[in-house]
Amino acid sequence: MSQLEAYYIQRLVDLVGGKLKRSYIVWQDVFDEGVHIAPDTLVHVWIEKRNGGWRWKMDQVTKAGYQTILSAPWYLETAYTEAWREYYETDLLDWDGSEEQKRRVLGGGACMWGEYVDGGNLMNKVWTTTAAVAEKLWSPKEATKEAAKAARRFHAQHCRMQVTGIRVGPQDGPGHCPCDFAVY
Repeated sequence: MSQLEAYYIQRLVDLVGGKLKRSYIVWQDVFDEGVHIAPDTLVHVWIEKRNGGWRWKMDQVTKAGYQTILSAPWYLETAYTEAWREYYETDLLDWDGSEEQKRRVLGGGACMWGEYVDGGNLMNKVWTTTAAVAEKLWSPKEATKEAAKAARRFHAQHCRMQVTGIRVGPQDGPGHCPCDFAVY
């Protein structure tokens, strides 16, 4: 099956990169299967637990000369209520690559799949965890080291979303939103 998949993907990237003369992004699986991809390919590292984890995979992909984006440590569908703290403190450059390799990291993102999610729990699975990942990825490194310092801001955001009718889950277990939450 993996040979068939590799054959299909190889034909596809040859078409996109060759005939259509376009750059492309691939899942890390394509890289793992040994498909010949163009030097300007962007590899999306998304699987955390196989072959040594995301840190090992980031090292492997960037050492091969490819640019990458990372989502492996920020999967939302199985996140528990307080996962935002772990997500907030995860550094996408925390692996043993050289500075040259780390310059190949373009960024990261949170991913939500559907195995454990439907319309009834989508919003409370996505928020406030996504806010933590967004702040982590869009803020200076020195500003996002401690989740405890961000907790108050995320609680206020949780309350604002509740007031506007967005059905979000609690960030740290049961709690309440005070009437004057805007003072946070």
